[in-house]
Amino acid sequence: MKRNNYLGMLRTNFIIIFLLLFMVRIIPAAGTNLELTLKYGSRQVNDSNIKEIYGNGYVFLPSVCVSVFPNFSIQAAYEGGYKKSGSVGLYQDESTLRISGLEISSILWYRFSSFKPYVQLGGGYYFYKQDVENDFVRFQVDHKKVGFILGGGVDIDLYKGLFLSLGIKYVQLEVQPFDVPVDLSGIRILGGIGWGFKL
Repeated sequence: MKRNNYLGMLRTNFIIIFLLLFMVRIIPAAGTNLELTLKYGSRQVNDSNIKEIYGNGYVFLPSVCVSVFPNFSIQAAYEGGYKKSGSVGLYQDESTLRISGLEISSILWYRFSSFKPYVQLGGGYYFYKQDVENDFVRFQVDHKKVGFILGGGVDIDLYKGLFLSLGIKYVQLEVQPFDVPVDLSGIRILGGIGWGFKL
């Protein structure tokens, strides 16, 4: 078990380092705009059992976006904040569910005056953790899975590089911690603030 946890941490750290090096590498090549954004919003879960026990929830999404070509950018983001508690099983044991993920997406956009609509296509490496506790034993599921992202939205200029960002995205994510697959896919409706500047 400890060996699996250690290997999982190594994989996670490798992905984070790879994303950072990738972003650093394309920044000089782009020689153009960098955008830092923080969004917050609702998260839906498709699986009816998970939804009944834990419900939908909320997520936050910090991201960095670099323009690579005109009307085309690459975005790296972290989705976190979904942590819900509920009762499971015959004896209604206390349980906690956490879902988070590292994402990278291609962004195709076009600017109309102070409005910048965009579409998003990408993927993410997601972490699914469930803890169940009772008086006798503690049960834990700790899995990782790749999912796909499709989304869109609009950025609205406010003042000197500041902008309002509104978006919606769908994340396809199906995990199978046991014999039965669990559909953690769902829609996110997000809004937040961003800051863009030239390098």
